[in-house]
Amino acid sequence: MQVVFPPHIPRLKKVFDWIGEHGGGTIIPLSVEHEQRLWDSKDDPAALAAIKEEGPNTDSALDKIIKTGYAELNLIYFFTCGEDEVRAWTVGEVGSEFVRVVKASVRDRINRSRPRYFPVSSATRDEDVPSIPSR
Repeated sequence: MQVVFPPHIPRLKKVFDWIGEHGGGTIIPLSVEHEQRLWDSKDDPAALAAIKEEGPNTDSALDKIIKTGYAELNLIYFFTCGEDEVRAWTVGEVGSEFVRVVKASVRDRINRSRPRYFPVSSATRDEDVPSIPSR
């Protein structure tokens, strides 16, 4: 496969070669300057539109970095919620003992709880997340 490197980023070829020499892997380019511009423009639709018109691939790379990182490292995450908080837990190497404990804990909590429905706007819904029914 022929890889073409942009001339204005001279170190990219060295990084690509180093990764190839050390086992290979996924490369996701990230521009901190671009991410900062997106963050600074998050409340200004006109500024966001101007950034999007600059060309393809103007979205934030952070979602891709997080999802790819979890996939490459074989990690999963799950959520627990209590009366006053919701927590996200990251777990690697899911063993049968862990699954047994989580299932028992979830079963106990389901038996003691009542369903709660939270509205999810279409702007925040991810295609990988199942939709939550609304009342």
